This record gives sequence, structure tokens and C-alpha cells, in this order.
Amino acid sequence: MNRLLALLQDRIVIRLLAGAGLVVLIGQIVIWYPLNALHDRKLDGPLDFLVYQRSAARAAHGLTPYEPCTHGPELPPNCLLYPPPFTAVIALAGHVSPRDFQRGTYLVLLIAFWAFAIGLTKIALGRVRASDALIAGLLLILTPGLNVTMSFGNLDLVVWALVVWGLAAESTLPFLVVAAAFKIWPVFPLLVLVVEKGSRLRVAALTAAAILIATVAVLGPQSFADWRRLALPGLWAGTLVSDNVSLVAIAGRLGLSVPRPILAALPLAAAFATWLTLRRRPERLRAIACGIAATICSPICWWYYAPVLLVPGALWLANRRAAPNDQ
Repeated sequence: MNRLLALLQDRIVIRLLAGAGLVVLIGQIVIWYPLNALHDRKLDGPLDFLVYQRSAARAAHGLTPYEPCTHGPELPPNCLLYPPPFTAVIALAGHVSPRDFQRGTYLVLLIAFWAFAIGLTKIALGRVRASDALIAGLLLILTPGLNVTMSFGNLDLVVWALVVWGLAAESTLPFLVVAAAFKIWPVFPLLVLVVEKGSRLRVAALTAAAILIATVAVLGPQSFADWRRLALPGLWAGTLVSDNVSLVAIAGRLGLSVPRPILAALPLAAAFATWLTLRRRPERLRAIACGIAATICSPICWWYYAPVLLVPGALWLANRRAAPNDQ
């Protein structure tokens, strides 16, 4: 490991890797974005941005953005599972055409990709230099699952970027609060950080209150009840398709049914067990580990969530940089 770290500090190696990262950036702008955003993709296929667009259009026309999320165990859900704060954001684009929504979604993904890469650099090295960010982008593009989720037009990458920046510094905690409002699993690292340092509660509460007020202003309070009534049953139902690698799905494919009370308690138990196991480790590393453990034990954990594993890797490098003699 020490040899690898020394090699990565070699000036020639850095230039070569940064050059490869620059090729990635140019390729995304010249090839990837036009192919996905400007090409007439089939607008009735299994693409996530189509689900977002349908929900946004419903909200913009005064309807509930959520639809009944019923599906057979052999099929993936094809409905919006995100909480109302996320839905409120996409609802702002509910009046644009499907093609413009497609273009906007992939532009957001391209920005989120580099925000995630730069955030990893900030955590791991404590600085943000162009060469380091390009190398992080190269690493990110090579991570299994990243290209899959981006090609779907899935906005999970936005949540990942928010999580990374929420863990990057004490002052950026509100980003983690926003991530927890957009997706359930970042709630677990947020709780760990708040429990570890009570003074963070005020910032988290104020940010959460602002998000709640904005969500109600856009969607109304009924959206929370609609999400619980229509979307959550689909989340709890999960799916047994092979792309779902959660422990619940693996047990289901083996013919083992997980009772509903255990299903609800399993992510909490996994997060708590991880917190106890890593109680001597740095708090940010413990926080993200709890979130990952909860995700693995939830009804749905797609294999292409793998890029999230780069976050604890970046935190490990940060800890090594801070206390090299203790590693």
C-alpha cells in the first residue's frame, strides 16, 4: 500500500492520470451527453428519468406526483420512491417538454458526477486541485455500476454527491441533511454525526425545517401522506430481480421470506451494529459505514450503488493522511 501511495505521488504518474481524467471529461461532453441527452431515446422504456418526468408533470398539473407502486416480485419497481422533498425539486420542471426534461436530467447528472469526484478529492486530500479532481473522475468512471446508473438517467448520483460534500467539512453538514431529505439511507450517517456531536443538531434541524417549508410550499402537506400510502409499499415490497443485491432480496431468492416487522427493523439493527463495531474508528467513517450497512439490509440495494463505496475509501485516506503513524 505504501508503494502504491508513493507511486501516486510521482509527478509523471499524476500527469498521466490527470490527462486520462481530462479525456474522460471531454468524452462526456462530446460523446456521452449528446448520446444520452440529445439522442431520441425511447420514451416508454425502463429509464429512471421517465419516472421523474411523469411525476413532475403530475405535480405541475395539481395531481399527486405519486402513483400506486405495485409490481410483482420478479419485476423492478417502475414508480417514484423518493420522498416529497426530492419530488418538489423535480416538480419545478414539470411544465417542460419530455425532451427538455431529458436534456436537463443528463446535464444534472454530468454536474453531479464531477461534484462527487471533487468531493472525494476534498475528503481524501483536504484540498481541491484540478489534477486531483481529474484523477478522481477517472477512478469514478471506472467504478462498477457508475455508467449503468448514469445511463438510466438515475439521479442517485446527486444524492451521493450531497453525501460526500456533507461529510467533507463541519460547515457543509446541511448538504447531508438535504441528501437525507432526498433519500432514506443518508438519514443514518446524519444521525450518527448528530449523536456524536450534539451541537450539530441545531444546524440539522434548521436545514430540515427549511426543506419541509419549501416542500409544503411546492407540493402541499398531502404529498407526505401520498408518499407513505402509494410509494412506501413498493419500497417495502422490494424485488427479487438479480440486480437487487440486498440481504432481503438474496434471502427471497433462496425461498426465505422476511416478516414485515423484521424487514422494518433490519436496516436499523444493521446500522446500530455497525456503529458499535466501529465505535473506535473516526466518526465520519463510522457514519458512512452505518448508512451502507442499512442500505445493504434494506429491501432494495442495487448492485450499481457500488460507487458509494468510494466514500469510505476517501475517508480512510483522509485518516491515513491525518495520522500516518497510526496506520
